[in-house]
Amino acid sequence: MTQASKRNNFQRIRALPIRQQRLLSLALLERMLPNYKLFSEATQFGEYDTVQNCLDLVWEAVSHKSAKINHARLEEKLEELVPEPQDFDLFAVYPAVDALTGFLLYLQSVQNEEMADYVSVAKISQASVARLIEAEVESYDDPKALNQIIREHPLMQWEMDTLEALLDALESVKKADADFCQQLRADVMEEGLTNLGLEV
Repeated sequence: MTQASKRNNFQRIRALPIRQQRLLSLALLERMLPNYKLFSEATQFGEYDTVQNCLDLVWEAVSHKSAKINHARLEEKLEELVPEPQDFDLFAVYPAVDALTGFLLYLQSVQNEEMADYVSVAKISQASVARLIEAEVESYDDPKALNQIIREHPLMQWEMDTLEALLDALESVKKADADFCQQLRADVMEEGLTNLGLEV
């Protein structure tokens, strides 16, 4: 994964129609949010059922133009569920924070299209993967060596392959109707893994 390919993917996201950008973000969030569930189950913190309900609602809103939901209210609910990393002595808190941060950015983008930044969801997902890889390897004095390890790691390769496959699908579809949205979500869920490779 070169810097050029990363820029190219981000450019591809920005070139998509807004509806497809939203769908891409939701597909990535579908892979990230179970990390919050695993964290919540381990610590008894938060309410994953609330998070899941919010995710279901935004999928409904993007799938059916007639669906009306209060994105600001969902944002308020999720903000209350973000854990403070310093309160937990385990790594799982970081991907949990990443997941909700990505979701909150999505909701903010929907509410303010002029400032919409759906690329950030992809960046957060990749950063979450990179943090896990970095935590698993020995310390390196040379940042370039560490960056190369992260780029070449199978988990990061899978993350990039997934993003590219989603982009291919969204660029090729002529009409992202409700059936397409449902199939896109089903395809992501079918893997049964989070973006960190954890079983859901």
